Amino acid sequence: MRRARENLPKGTTRKVAPLYNISKLSVGTILGKRGYQYKKVSSRVQLTQGEKVARVRFCKEMIKWRGKKIYQTFFADEMGVWLSDALRRYGWARKGTRPELKGPREDVKLNVWGAISVNGGTSLDIYEDTLDAPLYKDILEDHEEEMMELYEDQFYYIHDNLKAHRAAEPWMAKQGFNIIKFPTYSPDLNIIENLWSSLKNRVTCDHPKTSSQLRNSLIRNWEILTTPENLKPYFDNLYVRFQECVDLGGELLDY
Repeated sequence: MRRARENLPKGTTRKVAPLYNISKLSVGTILGKRGYQYKKVSSRVQLTQGEKVARVRFCKEMIKWRGKKIYQTFFADEMGVWLSDALRRYGWARKGTRPELKGPREDVKLNVWGAISVNGGTSLDIYEDTLDAPLYKDILEDHEEEMMELYEDQFYYIHDNLKAHRAAEPWMAKQGFNIIKFPTYSPDLNIIENLWSSLKNRVTCDHPKTSSQLRNSLIRNWEILTTPENLKPYFDNLYVRFQECVDLGGELLDY
């Protein structure tokens, strides 16, 4: 058990079995009886001490004054979606048969940008080009008015440290965006990551077969997910998440 657990590259039943002169089946049986399962490895970045300190600093800033900034902030991000990603990988079938699902004749990738706040979200921006600073500026210009309509006085804006984001920040500052510096390697602290997962699940249920169907599914489901009623529980949970990060000294969280 110790060998299988501590040395993942050499922890397969095929490599462990010869060491103890037993079969691969026996290794699997022994581990299974003790509650072990052979699962996909979860890969995590090893944070430096400086990165942990930056994460704690960010979380403390967000939760002070009872989390006032949490409820005045847009969390923004991008995601790429392939048409083939919308195919279901599992389904029910009779014993001895496999479920069949017709896939697209040609795979297509769409990139999406969105921003969410406790007051609601922007509309979804869909594009096919690689994101660079000029395209990012165009996206923000197209959606800045939507954000201003949700916050008449002031709002903050959070994005990650993508090169295109950093290059656009001087222009954003001139436009009046109040950018909160986001710690590196911290997808667990950006609540929109959870929304992307929900969006992908909904699109999969629609089973789009063309680029147009994929686009329509993304837009429709984004509108459903980003109502204030649906977003409020996400933001209410953020205070707890940020406090947990502080308590753990900046370690990465499950999200």
